[in-house]
Amino acid sequence: MIDSLVAVRSILRADATVNSIVSDRIWINEAVQNAETTSIVIRLISGSSEYTHQGNEDYPRDIARVFCRSKDLETLNDLSHATKSALDGYAGTVDGVVVDRIFQRNRNGDYDDRTEIKRVIQDFEVRWRDS
Repeated sequence: MIDSLVAVRSILRADATVNSIVSDRIWINEAVQNAETTSIVIRLISGSSEYTHQGNEDYPRDIARVFCRSKDLETLNDLSHATKSALDGYAGTVDGVVVDRIFQRNRNGDYDDRTEIKRVIQDFEVRWRDS
């Protein structure tokens, strides 16, 4: 659901450390064309709802994939740590979305030879519902 991605973006934009590194360069689904500056891209990679004997669980679970991008390795390292710090364990209400909890599930990295951009890719499970 796009609601969970909007909430993740708002959490990251509100974090002082993340904001000091990327400012407003946090996008959903794809970066603007030819964006070679340090930035974050957030994508939904899966979503599910659990069912119990009592019915549907209150909080759907989405997996948000967060791409931290930079040409500079030290900046990328700082950004990926700040992103994890801002999201992992977060609970609260943001943009009309009640976030039960966000957990980091996976992390890896890669490098794009064509653009010379390094990436740290982090997957976060977002348990949420509309307020």
